[in-house]
Amino acid sequence: MKFSPFILTFHSLDTSGSPISFPPDSFLKLILTLKDKKIKVISLSDLVLWLNGEKELHDPCIALTFDDGFENIYHHAFPILEEHQMEATVFLTTNHIGRKNDWKNQPSNIPILPMLNWDQISEMSRSCFSFEAHTKNHPNLSQIPVEQAKEEIEQSKRDIEEHLGKSVEFFCYPYGHYNPKVYEIIKQRFKGACSTEMNFLNRGIDIYLLPRIDMYYFSDEFLFSFFLSPLFRPYIQVRNFLRKIRYGF
Repeated sequence: MKFSPFILTFHSLDTSGSPISFPPDSFLKLILTLKDKKIKVISLSDLVLWLNGEKELHDPCIALTFDDGFENIYHHAFPILEEHQMEATVFLTTNHIGRKNDWKNQPSNIPILPMLNWDQISEMSRSCFSFEAHTKNHPNLSQIPVEQAKEEIEQSKRDIEEHLGKSVEFFCYPYGHYNPKVYEIIKQRFKGACSTEMNFLNRGIDIYLLPRIDMYYFSDEFLFSFFLSPLFRPYIQVRNFLRKIRYGF
């Protein structure tokens, strides 16, 4: 397989089999697979520098991201990534820190789970994790007034910066939804943003609509066998096509 850099995305590390879930045992298997194949896990920031032509990548590289900020990341991903000295990014829904993912319009097939608290976030931030913005309440930004969307975006950024004392440089669109006004708000305040398009990275793409590969689609043992195999790229292309039809992206 010709290697192109890419971003992996996870939500919750659990065994429920829900559309946001990836098994913890499979996460460990993934990390060991990356090490075995000598694929370097780097920060989202470094990948964007490469996309902008400001940095060269001399080894096959990927970035790891987690959406929403589930507490099980602390228990299942943090120890593994710290042990293997790999970086990751978590996009936080800041009004639900220390609470649960019971925000408005949560689909019925999504489990309600505990979220990271600020003590856990601070500990992880001192190690291998960066924390970026994902709004306050996880709304569909394309369906709310622009001033409300602006507040959701800006306040989530401020919340993280005030608690961690670090600059927040990246954003992730809840549900992958945005409109031209939301896009401009993001472009004025961040160095890049992640979408829900499933694809690989290449120089010249829009860094405010970064594609990622959702690991939910590799969550069972058979599909995991596709990961980094000759079937990996065509499988991603088919999944991306089907998602565009389903969600209209």
